[in-house]
Amino acid sequence: MKLQSKALLLRAGVLSLAILTTACTTDTQRAVNRGDFKSVAAQAETTQATNPDRPMHEVHATCQALLQVRVFAGFHDCMDELEQRVAANGGHYWRYSIMSMGDEMDFLNRPWSQAKLGMMRAFAWYYQGELEKAHTEAATVLTLADENKFLTVWQQDRQESSGFTKFMLEIPEDNKGRRNLYQARTLGMLGSIEIEWGDERAARERIARLEAMDASDYEGIHEMRGNFSALHETKSMWLARLYLALDEHENAYAAMTRERDRSLNEAFFLAVQTINYINPLFQAMTLDIAGSLDIEDVRFAQRFEPRFMLHRAELETGRLAEAKAGYDDILAEPRVKGFGSVYWQALHGRGRIALAEGDQAAAIGYFERAVRVIESQRRSIETEAGRMSFVGDKQAVYRDLIGALIREGRVSEAFAYAERGKARALVDILASKESFGDAAVRPREAALLERYQAQETRLKQQAREEGFDIATRSADARAELIAAAPELASLVTVPAFSAAELQALIPAGEALVEYYRQGDSLFAFVADRNRVQAFELSTDGLDEAIGRFRRALSRPGGDAWRAPGEVLHARLVRPLTTAVGGRQVTIVPHGALHYLPFAAIPTTDGGFLMDEWEIAVLPSASVLKFIGRNRAGERLLALGNPDLGDPELDLPGAEAEAVAIARATPQAETLLRGNATETALRRRASAHDVLHLASHGVFDPTNPLSSALLLTADGEHDGRLTASEIYELRLDASLVTLSACQTGLGRVRSGDDVVGLTRGFLFSGADAIVASLWLVDDAATSELMQAFYRARPEVGARAALRQAQQELRESGKTHPYYWAAFQLTGAESRGGAGA
Repeated sequence: MKLQSKALLLRAGVLSLAILTTACTTDTQRAVNRGDFKSVAAQAETTQATNPDRPMHEVHATCQALLQVRVFAGFHDCMDELEQRVAANGGHYWRYSIMSMGDEMDFLNRPWSQAKLGMMRAFAWYYQGELEKAHTEAATVLTLADENKFLTVWQQDRQESSGFTKFMLEIPEDNKGRRNLYQARTLGMLGSIEIEWGDERAARERIARLEAMDASDYEGIHEMRGNFSALHETKSMWLARLYLALDEHENAYAAMTRERDRSLNEAFFLAVQTINYINPLFQAMTLDIAGSLDIEDVRFAQRFEPRFMLHRAELETGRLAEAKAGYDDILAEPRVKGFGSVYWQALHGRGRIALAEGDQAAAIGYFERAVRVIESQRRSIETEAGRMSFVGDKQAVYRDLIGALIREGRVSEAFAYAERGKARALVDILASKESFGDAAVRPREAALLERYQAQETRLKQQAREEGFDIATRSADARAELIAAAPELASLVTVPAFSAAELQALIPAGEALVEYYRQGDSLFAFVADRNRVQAFELSTDGLDEAIGRFRRALSRPGGDAWRAPGEVLHARLVRPLTTAVGGRQVTIVPHGALHYLPFAAIPTTDGGFLMDEWEIAVLPSASVLKFIGRNRAGERLLALGNPDLGDPELDLPGAEAEAVAIARATPQAETLLRGNATETALRRRASAHDVLHLASHGVFDPTNPLSSALLLTADGEHDGRLTASEIYELRLDASLVTLSACQTGLGRVRSGDDVVGLTRGFLFSGADAIVASLWLVDDAATSELMQAFYRARPEVGARAALRQAQQELRESGKTHPYYWAAFQLTGAESRGGAGA
């Protein structure tokens, strides 16, 4: 121990002298070391342009700051640069080293370099809600940490050196403490994802391994930045997260308040460090690394998030006084805005405490601030899946805000926030698309879009630097874009309509029913042009009833659908009956309700809801602003039974259906078999008022934009008209009918509505879409479609679908399997067919 003391004291002096003479820490690194992530993120957009040759460790610090602030687009660009630098360096990350003793001292070995970069990517996917990608990346990092030694190249090469050299320079056999830190992070992330996926057994295994982990390992010279407790705090924080996700709140609190094991080795190094604190050379080294002599300031970044997790555990276990004081301290810290997840969660938690204290107004204020932070972060996500997934774990904020507003009697505001919290997939899924197709964006609109995006970029930079709300500062360009191209503007400006604006979109004499669900809370809003009413509904047995109802409807025969259907009526319909009044009702579902054929819900008198309501559905109320404006001509394009190169995929019934419908329509064009190509549809669709597409449809639940209609391939296109490609069409159709298998399905992500083929046609310009929710009987489909087209010219699409369904019921096909799969999404022109 005496020899070790002498060696370490000598080493501390040498290291202090090295830092004093080299002073190699940059301002960017100092800011990150202090936890001032927001200032670094604010400068990130200009840093690369002004200093493209900045050192690798400064690029890493910038990436770390962008990730913490949740500027995801900038982070991914930064990581691309960092990974290119590492690849050019032979696969070695070149860290900031306080010992300038040659490149090998600064190079991490390849396993450590891969883990360092992989961990950052994993966190980015995790924060964006892309859990599959996060799980894959984290599992790779865990394997690296389990199977490899994390050493510098210099350390690795000198492990076989003489005992004296190895002793004096403290060459480790293995950087076990650092590996444990990566293991703790990945175990926690993997367990959290597995809980989200419902795999509790796998998550429990992660918890057991975390609990057994020795958190007393010494972490080396980096302890001067507060990393003595890094492993303990990381382990405790992830355990708390996992226990909270499992609703084991006391276990979470115990994890955050557990005393840290302290090894004799650590005690010795703490003594050495205490001596160093009064050493001028050590102070100079600390000042160079962090720009501050305040050790607690240096440790801030490492300890801030665990502090928050403790207060969250206090809140969940009912220790409200402690949680309130803790949240107030966190929100008073200027650097909190640089911690993306902490900031909105602290605002949400503080609002929940205000609710518990009976202060509804204060709670609403906190919740509204949290929503602004969440929506600001989501703007920086560029991938469609990321934008849809991002709000998955944040819906509780909208739920609590909506509930508080309803209890305060502010029903109109609650309605607007319900729409704002769920009607974002149509907007967000396309906001980042760089090309909307030549036909979709005309020259003037493209110029307006370019001007708007340039202004948004400038405002984002100023917002980060000055701390103002970007939503209040881009009105001029936004107003011009909205006036010239409202559909395009809706994709890039994320409009938040007021309740009055939404009500004005509802046709006279109609009612709109909008559902909003998060967890066990279910709200329904009934709105017409004069009034908005809110209802808090019961969710008891709702999920089971939806599943049983759908399964029973997919098989003809029997009445197994009736019992779960009655539960659905009691939960979703009966409480609203008086408020709805009129027969024409537009329903805006949420979550699993998108899979529900409302027309087939049984009523108390033995009939069905279609007997009482004439139903259409919408992905959001805001969509009403952009549909129902095409002229209702009768130019019909009927496409049937494309040649897919496989006789088993032939649809002779669909071909006969298309021919029959075309014969009954004076201005009709028919494309069958080999003529039913993707190219033909793309070229001719815009010249027709009605599109009838009788072909196979496929739904991809993992990537809804890859869902497709299957058409005949040709020399120009592959025959798969995907949802993403449908967005690029330019239609003037009052109606699109998708007479195919499950064409109305899409993936429902938490917080957003269904994304699939139906949504694509709405954006491309169609007013209304008729599509199916399950595999439909071929003969029944043909019969229903022909009846639908016979009635539509007189009564319009919504009433015609209801009338066709009624005809099938009267013809003996009484089971809902035959007639209830098809539903109408959207609304035909107010002056359209049958008006």
